[in-house]
Amino acid sequence: MFRWLGRNIAQKPVLFVLAWGIAIAGALVYSTHTEPAPPGEVGSFLPPDSQHNRAVAVIKQAFPQLANSSYIAALAYRPAGLTLQDFQWLGQLAEEAGRVTEGRVLSPTTPFLRQRLVSHDGQAALMMINLSSNFISQPTIEAVNRVAEVAKNGRPPGLTVELTGTAGIGRDYFLATREATHRTTWVTITAVLLILVIVYRSPIGALVPLVSIGVSAYLAFALLNMLTHVGWEVSAMEKIFAVVLIFGAGVDYALLWIAR
Repeated sequence: MFRWLGRNIAQKPVLFVLAWGIAIAGALVYSTHTEPAPPGEVGSFLPPDSQHNRAVAVIKQAFPQLANSSYIAALAYRPAGLTLQDFQWLGQLAEEAGRVTEGRVLSPTTPFLRQRLVSHDGQAALMMINLSSNFISQPTIEAVNRVAEVAKNGRPPGLTVELTGTAGIGRDYFLATREATHRTTWVTITAVLLILVIVYRSPIGALVPLVSIGVSAYLAFALLNMLTHVGWEVSAMEKIFAVVLIFGAGVDYALLWIAR
């Protein structure tokens, strides 16, 4: 197959260049005229018959109002001890958090839960916001961001509030992965450009394979975006792997091809 492909590329270079040009133009048109597909909701990364999912199903059946797929834990802390004003604000936060997330909130201001959600020394209080979405999903990320914005409004001076829980960890993981994608792309491009310049000792000799590899990576990203519209789950990890693999294999092939 590769021998046939190489022979046809050598005999009909214009035809293959034209085909790549059409593919690039199609990808550009698709990317500019198509809205990104809404992220799918992942119920669990484990199979349905796993012990975890079976336990979750039992909890939902026994406690339907308290069952959750993820949760936001809001921790309020004051070294000198929480004041009456702090608890009033926490009550308001519980109402606002329940409204913006549409989740069930377990608040330390509830008399029945106060003993369980407030530390014995009175310095810290815990608020739980149960969510129906998975901890790594767009609805969960948006819910954490909304709660973080609400927690900034009218906070009493000296009161420290931090967000954690499975939902908070999922939001932070998503942000770290997105930043890693951008860093991986630029570090890979810089490393490839440096290798090619050292080997060929010519900017043109380095530019030709770099452009070809970059076009291949762009087409791979466009294909991944297309797959999201047919129900495929595509995350930032797939894009990181695409950048590393395409640039790595592309550089090796370019060195071998030009050397021959």
